[in-house]
Amino acid sequence: MTRLGTTLLSYGTDSVELSRRGSARSLARPHLLRGTWHALPEPSVELEGGVRLKVDFTASEGEPVRLGVDPESILLAVRRYPTSARNMMNAIVEAVRTRGRGTGGLRCLVEARGKGFRLTAAVTRATVREFRLRTGRRVVLYVKATALKRL
Repeated sequence: MTRLGTTLLSYGTDSVELSRRGSARSLARPHLLRGTWHALPEPSVELEGGVRLKVDFTASEGEPVRLGVDPESILLAVRRYPTSARNMMNAIVEAVRTRGRGTGGLRCLVEARGKGFRLTAAVTRATVREFRLRTGRRVVLYVKATALKRL
């Protein structure tokens, strides 16, 4: 399979832009997370910092796995709220990028760090203003189990 085909299958067409030469360029790089798969109490991957993420795939107990998550699949909030997303992680904003790779138009990238992970969420400029997102701001990240892809 070509590199373009692999990229499209791994991340979906919504997060990939085709250049004039026909190669794939991610609008915002999916993050790579590493951890250990566990079956009980439900399928999950434990990251180095002890955070357990519920997942929608199987593996062997204790198997090291790599996960990818697209920035557009991460919901960002300033406090907890009820949702169907199976994963909720407390984090601190490290940077808010309004320019550069993965940004443009109304789109911004918010880089956040938590215990054992670092993720980037794609949000609008309106969200940055409304939530007063800035370095050091505490946020809550929500990720659906089905959005965590095994790589």
